[in-house]
Amino acid sequence: MSSILPIISNYALAIYVTCTAGVLFYLRFLMQAQREERQSIFALEKETAATEARRSLIIVFVFLAIMVATGLLDLVILPTQNHLAPTPTPTPFEAIPLTPTPPPTATATPTTPPRPTRRPRPTATPVPPTTPPQPIANCPNPGVRITSPRMNAQIQGIVPIKGTASITNFSFYKTEYGAGSKPTVWHSLSSTHANAVVNGTLDVWNTAGFPAGTYTVRLTVVDQTSNFPTPCTVQVVIP
Repeated sequence: MSSILPIISNYALAIYVTCTAGVLFYLRFLMQAQREERQSIFALEKETAATEARRSLIIVFVFLAIMVATGLLDLVILPTQNHLAPTPTPTPFEAIPLTPTPPPTATATPTTPPRPTRRPRPTATPVPPTTPPQPIANCPNPGVRITSPRMNAQIQGIVPIKGTASITNFSFYKTEYGAGSKPTVWHSLSSTHANAVVNGTLDVWNTAGFPAGTYTVRLTVVDQTSNFPTPCTVQVVIP
């Protein structure tokens, strides 16, 4: 325990900053989940939004608990231990007399004849590696397709989501995002869209404030019978 306290004290500011960012981030998820729960049409979406709201609230309390524990350790426990710790007594030492160093003896250096200069070999010019094209999104249905951003693309700021959302008996489509390569919880980028789109802008994602990492964008197109083909997904990276 005594070896962990100085580490916590040295990184206390980083812990506070990280926990504050986590609280703000998951408070945003909490408010968004509550809004999705109120706006959802289907019971399954309401239940998913309620679950996400509870999960975000728990994570917020965890971050707050970490901040409180760090404050107690850094401001109360560690100063108390430093006050009670005994001051080490310096060990006396004896002065060691310096021994004079004898002057160096001059040594004759043999002279070697100069070697013939070799011509440098020609250096081959390196060829830059060819960057393979980025793969497109995982979109098995041509009527449900995201064409931009590409798979594993790095995105920042306001990002337009482009592609096609047009199937037989079209009813509406929605765009969502989730954290990681295989999200278990999805969040809507906006409300559902009642107009089909062909090779156009499907939605706009403002990524400002999102933590760095891998995210997955999903496009779902629903027909008039409430059925939908396999959604289109694409992984992106926020640096």
